[in-house]
Amino acid sequence: MAVLAALDTILFVEGLSEGTILLLAALVNLLIIGGGAAMFLWTRRGAAINAMLEERVAARTAEFRDSEARLRAFIQVAHDAVIVIDGQGIIQEFNPAAERMFGYPATDLIGGTVNRLMPDMVAAKHDQYLQQKHPTGFQLMGRGREIIGRHADGSEFPIEVTVGTHRSEGTTYHVGLLRDITRRREKEQRLTRLATTDSLTGLLNRRAFLEAGERMMADRGHKPLTVLMLDADRFKNVNDTHGHAVGDEVLKRLASIVATSARADDAVGRLGGEEFAVLLHNTGVEGGTNLADRMLHAVRTAQIELTGDQTVNFTVSIGIASTATAHDLSSLLHQADQALYAAKNSGRDRLVAVTEETVKTLSPPG
Repeated sequence: MAVLAALDTILFVEGLSEGTILLLAALVNLLIIGGGAAMFLWTRRGAAINAMLEERVAARTAEFRDSEARLRAFIQVAHDAVIVIDGQGIIQEFNPAAERMFGYPATDLIGGTVNRLMPDMVAAKHDQYLQQKHPTGFQLMGRGREIIGRHADGSEFPIEVTVGTHRSEGTTYHVGLLRDITRRREKEQRLTRLATTDSLTGLLNRRAFLEAGERMMADRGHKPLTVLMLDADRFKNVNDTHGHAVGDEVLKRLASIVATSARADDAVGRLGGEEFAVLLHNTGVEGGTNLADRMLHAVRTAQIELTGDQTVNFTVSIGIASTATAHDLSSLLHQADQALYAAKNSGRDRLVAVTEETVKTLSPPG
């Protein structure tokens, strides 16, 4: 009876889990042996314990169902996409926002691999992540990471994702909150263009060109670089005679000729006014001279059409310098600038290149 009383006291201590209570109840059953009075006492106490357990289990079950209902309601109305996958990458939950984001109905994806929503390279990295050993319990594995998603139509778009992982008793679930950041990226790109691009011609502005030039100088190794400095001849006369609108058309046409003559890994910029520059990757002074000669010919044949039968023709002068005579960007631009004005003073519509022989005649940078 003393043992029974002690265990009875333990059974009704507040805060014990149902599992602990059941275990203790089982121990009580094992300890009570024989005696009608003792069995009668246990029967009464057992009935009370069972009733209490049933109440607690019912209450916990109701709480769980309420919690699950609230969670599902949140998932269904969430503005962000919510995707739940298991440890093998199989989709378990796919909310309406995810349907809108990826263009698939949930019924097409639940039970299938999440890799369907990613380009192959991203999917391969994701598989490696799933194969990692995750700690027991809940862990916030990634917050605000940016990846690429793949829409049902095959198009790819940027996604910001936060992932929480829960592992318990050998079962792993990953819950992902995803947000399409296409508009944010576009806004960032617009701001970058505004900060780095000349608004009239679409070329790099002076600051961006110089930054690109410094990167090219730092990365060139032993490869040569050559810069072409171009300036529209008698541009002030064009503005004074035909107006600034026509002058702008001349600059845009010149910019187009220069840009289409350059390669994708070259840097092309408008340094200011009617002055332009091209920094040629892995090109020596001879290659730069050949390109400049083609530019001169393209500009000579270009025309700006005015009202009626009138047209405007224009020419440029070009100065050329390379890393054969200059070892930093500042010296390279200085030499090309002096060569440009040598071309101007020699009659315009021509090019002048700095060589190892002529560099000695140039004035040092001021």
